[in-house]
Amino acid sequence: MSLDQLKTACDTFSKRIAENETVDRYREKRLQIQRRQLTAEEKLRSRPDGVASDSYAEEEEPVWEPRERKIKPHRLTRDIERLVEADLEAERKKEEYWDAMYIDSDERDDFGDDSNSDSEEELEEDSTKDDDGDDESDD
Repeated sequence: MSLDQLKTACDTFSKRIAENETVDRYREKRLQIQRRQLTAEEKLRSRPDGVASDSYAEEEEPVWEPRERKIKPHRLTRDIERLVEADLEAERKKEEYWDAMYIDSDERDDFGDDSNSDSEEELEEDSTKDDDGDDESDD
């Protein structure tokens, strides 16, 4: 055999060895994946079969719960809310001021006691005034 033939034979032999090594690596990976799949399937199969039908046996099922997220309102929305709150507060203070200025404390007590008796007295007064007006028109 010549030297050139030996070199080509050596190159082809080294190429075959490299190809065989890569094929072996792929086979190992495929076998690992198959083993993982089989163990996962075995776990799934063994759960319903392995659990007795006792009422004491508890199955743990994952429950999906949404995460609570705080959403910040838009900047302009916050400004509007502040303005509305300020307006409501100012209106409340204004009403309190007007109530304090024009309503006596004695009248406040009367409102809480008996408002029906006041309305009956007013109705009687109105009816007597109407009667007086009718007499004058007769003359």
